Amino acid sequence: MKKVIQCIILPLICVIIAAALAFTNSVTSSVIEEREKREQDAARMELLSEGDSFTQVTLDEAQLKELNVVDMYAADNGAGYVVQTTASGYGGPITVMTGVRSDGTVEKVRVMSSSETPGVGKKTEDESFLNQFAGKSGTLSIGSSVTAVSGATVSSRAMVEAVNSALAAVELVKGGSGQ
Repeated sequence: MKKVIQCIILPLICVIIAAALAFTNSVTSSVIEEREKREQDAARMELLSEGDSFTQVTLDEAQLKELNVVDMYAADNGAGYVVQTTASGYGGPITVMTGVRSDGTVEKVRVMSSSETPGVGKKTEDESFLNQFAGKSGTLSIGSSVTAVSGATVSSRAMVEAVNSALAAVELVKGGSGQ
């Protein structure tokens, strides 16, 4: 009889705990979602200072693959776009987030992740290198519009490629082929 009671009580405790967890999740999930959206918008506003809130832009799969676009958001007030792209660096993929104003110029660039060589390729993450992109538009290239980091040409080219992908994605969307 004692074993029968134990077999009934243990599943009952599990059901009660599962119900309590489900209730807690239903109460907090909307709050967590809203907080995450605010934090993500704040990160995007760091790259596009005039942006207020952002809406995700959808591109078809072929366009995403061609442009190496990971994610793209448009500022709801028309200030511009924040585009996350990838490119192949010396140490592997580099993920870059670029703020592009509505006039098609870069406001700010930030490296989200990279595996570049410390002391050499990692210098492409320094503000002194990233600030070169501010105010630029069109198709950028090493030498004419961006000065490469000495000894890190592959990493520098990858950064330029990632920013060029962001600029091309914005032009694509502004041309009416996206969103």
